[in-house]
Amino acid sequence: MRKLLMVLRAALNALTLHKLRSFLTMLGVVIGVGAVIALVAVGEGAQAQVVNQFRALGSNLLTVTARTNFGFQRGGLRQSTRQLTSADVDAIKGLATSVKLIAPEYGANATVTYAGKTTSTGVTGVTEDYSIVRNWGVARGRFITSEDEDNLAMVVVLGPTTVKNLFGSTQANPIGETVRINRQNYEVVGVLKSKGQSGPQNQDDVLFMPLRTAQLKLGGAGTNRVRSISMQVRSAEETDLAQAQVTAILRALHDLQPGAQNDFMIQWRERDDRI
Repeated sequence: MRKLLMVLRAALNALTLHKLRSFLTMLGVVIGVGAVIALVAVGEGAQAQVVNQFRALGSNLLTVTARTNFGFQRGGLRQSTRQLTSADVDAIKGLATSVKLIAPEYGANATVTYAGKTTSTGVTGVTEDYSIVRNWGVARGRFITSEDEDNLAMVVVLGPTTVKNLFGSTQANPIGETVRINRQNYEVVGVLKSKGQSGPQNQDDVLFMPLRTAQLKLGGAGTNRVRSISMQVRSAEETDLAQAQVTAILRALHDLQPGAQNDFMIQWRERDDRI
């Protein structure tokens, strides 16, 4: 106990004699602790932002896109890209037992007009399950239906920014109004819930229409190409199986020989029901 008192007395004496040094030391400790706390807060904030972006895109998502392959042939370097088609969609839907829902899409940029107002936006052809697989909610009206798809309906669902650009305000109600795309009339049947910004992309500046309508009106007669194929896996445990099944199906359908590089890419995002 006596030694402890002596140590404490010596420490107090040192603090008293070197007030400036003691103050600077304490200040350094405070600044260091504050910096650590700030870094942790920034890290958690960045993590939350990434999680929100993933949530906006949809969870438990398996997406297939076309891949460009390069190779040397006579005349030099050549690139080849095999586009995905509706035949790929049908094959996956019929054979991939681990896939619960499948949502192909076809996209193009187009000019949309209404009552003299014009906006350029991405037009995406989708199916009924797209809203579930890619986590798109509807604020007003309805989403694209299977009947729209079967009937090649001339209907569209607008994002909030597209509504603002055409109707003057995100609070406007465009349901039942007619917009023109490539000089053809389309009825507005729904408005999407806001997803906000995802990096440089404004996810609210969108327009959806039935997939077959988009293929016909934007791609021309006979077009059966799709930009990507999104899928919802039945469970997280079946993810590896789903990737293997889809890979095998597409390789067989595309007549790829053993050892040949895939002409498609598969990306996967783990599902988290807590998000």
